[in-house]
Amino acid sequence: MRAIKFLLAFAVCLGFLAPGKSFAAQASKAALKTGDVKWTISVKPLTGMVNLYLKESGSGKDVRNAKVMAVITLPGGEKVEKEMMKMTMRQKIKGKVIRKGIYYMFSLDMSAKGAYIFDITVKAGKRDIQINARYEVK
Repeated sequence: MRAIKFLLAFAVCLGFLAPGKSFAAQASKAALKTGDVKWTISVKPLTGMVNLYLKESGSGKDVRNAKVMAVITLPGGEKVEKEMMKMTMRQKIKGKVIRKGIYYMFSLDMSAKGAYIFDITVKAGKRDIQINARYEVK
């Protein structure tokens, strides 16, 4: 029992777990539709990961060939520009790929408390999509 308490205290000290918060409270998602594209943004401040999932509203297929740029306004007012990398998810069961998907991501130091404002521009073919989101670190 002492070893478990020590490991939990060690994890809190390193920032893996925030005291008094559950894992669910430390990640946030927002899903909306812009034009003919549905998008979901997922922010995980403990790991500094920001993921953007883009799907065609009609067919539900992933938007595959897009150039995604993000301008992030940090709590202090400083602006940071990042290109979101295209990532492929695959899940294999018994050697067979059963789930495959595309998402775009970047990492960001979210240690400062306050509002993070994401202005994301997606260029996919002839479409230009503007996504604006806000995330509050308390």
